[in-house]
Parts: sequence; structure tokens; C-alpha cells
Amino acid sequence: MNILMHNVMKQLQQMILILSLFAKSYSFVHAQSVNMEFERVVLESDSYLLSGIDLSHDGKTLAVSSTQGHPFYLVDPIEKTVIQKFDVGNWYAGSEVQYSAKDSYILLRQLFYLDWNPNKDREVEFEIIDAQTGDLIRHFNEYHQVIITDDEKFAVTVSDEEVVFWTLPDGKRHKAFKVKEATNAVAVSPDGKFIAVSHRPDAEKLKKNPRYKKNKQSLKTDIKFKEEVSVFDTEKFNLVYTVDDLYHVVYRLNFDSDGKFIYIQHIPHTKAQSAISFREAYISMADAVSGTAMRKGFMARTNAEPLYKLSPNGKYFGVVSYSNRFPEVQIYDYEHMRMLDRFEQAYRLWEKNAGGSIMPPDGRTAFDFLHDNETVVMIMGNHLVYWKPQLKQ
Repeated sequence: MNILMHNVMKQLQQMILILSLFAKSYSFVHAQSVNMEFERVVLESDSYLLSGIDLSHDGKTLAVSSTQGHPFYLVDPIEKTVIQKFDVGNWYAGSEVQYSAKDSYILLRQLFYLDWNPNKDREVEFEIIDAQTGDLIRHFNEYHQVIITDDEKFAVTVSDEEVVFWTLPDGKRHKAFKVKEATNAVAVSPDGKFIAVSHRPDAEKLKKNPRYKKNKQSLKTDIKFKEEVSVFDTEKFNLVYTVDDLYHVVYRLNFDSDGKFIYIQHIPHTKAQSAISFREAYISMADAVSGTAMRKGFMARTNAEPLYKLSPNGKYFGVVSYSNRFPEVQIYDYEHMRMLDRFEQAYRLWEKNAGGSIMPPDGRTAFDFLHDNETVVMIMGNHLVYWKPQLKQ
């Protein structure tokens, strides 16, 4: 009898555990698809599809780009009204948008509806404009990457193994150095002392690594499809270190605001991809002081380079991913890397549909956190969506 009762109790405990897990799962899914607090805002009744968005560092202005050569907007994020319109970034598929650290400039990066070479960044056009007047400061044609240093003294470009510093606002070539087999990404530390560059690995050095001694096939794969990130000083361009890990095709590098970490956005080459319907994308992290790769990081499913951002208070990490063929914005607890909420645009196509709202053919979206750290604003077709994710679980 005792044995029988023991077995019954054990089965009951298992049932309770299963029901508990199911309830939590149902509650989470239910929260994602039903209990959503959001508002749609159409900037103009005849507005076209939007392509990019970024909030100024002072939190007072949203920069919003459009497709097909239509207006570039400066928007009051609180009043949700258009402040100014500029005629800039006239690319058919629009542009990514990024404010410089002191809000003096806005950097625009040309976008495409389709990328025929998904295994590396194509060389595209960039524009730097005055954030107050919309005046063109400098146009860059056919570069992999352009960034603006935090002191706003330089624009930095990478193309054809050459990294160049251009003075701002006059746009003159200042200094340059070569990185052997440099690829797509470059970043400068907030203090301006260090520069990170992605590049192909040195095959001869990899061959000497003991981990490949018994795995020759892995060595061949890594030489062919992987990349490295190296950090140099910006005074004499001496190598400081190479991050002690290999990455997939690196598309973007960022230092955090304190210069302690490097964010490394990388996506596997299509021949090294395990996913079938979407490409796996990763945002990995490395210690910016020691060059040690960290275990902390985030993943997304995407057809392009996934946009990612950290909230102003540093508590939340957002990234664009895909569910089916529509994008979603996922919000994570940054410290514990736990998803807190997500906005699935596939479920929101016709809810609270504002007059004149249309959806993009490629399902593009972009987002940013407002300074209250509780509101996310994103583009969705020809309108903005103000969303309050559930940040407590």
C-alpha cells in the first residue's frame, strides 16, 4: 500500500509540474498575442512606407526615413507630430537612420529590398546630414560601413581593406591604415582610443591552433567561412589584440557606451547555415579590455542584418527577429538574457487599423526605446507604433 501511495503521489507531482509549465507557457503566449498596449500614428495621410527610425540621445526628436524618395521626418516623440521634413536619402528602399553621439549629425545608410549577395555587405551609399537643418555634410559612395566617432570629429569608413578617418564637418581625408582582408564592420571606442575591425582569419595562424590537430575539416570550414575581430590603437594603428574567438560573417560592430564591451553582429554564411526558412543571426559580446569572448549574447531569425538596441537605462535589449514571414520586435531582460515580451506584427496587421495604413512588401521594421524605458516606438508600414511591452514577469 505504501508503495502504491508513493507511486500515486509521484504521478500527481509530475502532473502538477506539467500543468504548471503549461500554465506558464499559455500565460506567456497569451500575453504576447492578446494583452498588448499599443497605439498607431500615421505621420501624414499620404505618407509612404517608412524604412528607418532613431531617437536622439537627448530624447527630444525621432528621425524617421521613408522609401521611394519621400520625406525624411523629424518627429516630436511625445506630441507625435512632425517637426520638420527634409529631402535627403533619396533611395528607393529608404535608409537606416542613426543619430551621432552628440545629436549634431544623422547618418543614413542606403537599404535595398533584396540583397543578392547575403554572405557579405554590399558596398552602399551613406549620407551624413546636419541634424537641425538637413543640409548634406558628406556623401560616401560604395563603402561597406561608415560610422561617426563619439566626439563627432570624424567619420570612419571601411572598404577594400582600408580604414579611413574623415574630418567633420569638412569631410576631408585625415588618416588611414590597412587591415589585411578586412571585411564589413568597424567601430571606435567612446574615448576614441581604439578601433575594432572585422577581417578574415589568418590561415597560417589557425593551422597552429591545437584545437584543429585532430579536426582538419573544421579547420577548412573556419578558414573559408569564419571571421575575426581585431582592435587597434587609433594613434599609430598598432594591434592591441584579436578577440579570442571566431565569428560568422560579421556585419556590425559596436562598443557599449562605457567602452567595456564590444557587440558583434554576425550571420552564418549560407553554406554554413543550419536553419532552413530563415537565417540565424547572432549578437555576441566580447570584453573590450581583454579581448576575451563572452558567453553572453542574443539570437534572432532574419533575412537581413537584424537591428538591435539597448534601452537608455541599460536594463532591456531589443532585437528584430522574424516569425513566419513577418517581423517582430523582441524585448529581453539584458542581464539575464530572458525574453520579456515581443510585438508580432503578423497578428497586428488589422487591429486598431488607422485610416490609410499600409504594410510594406518586405516586412521591414525598425525600432527604438523612448527615454521612459517603458515605451518602444517602431515603424510598421507607413505609420509608427507606440508599444508598451510587459517588462515584469
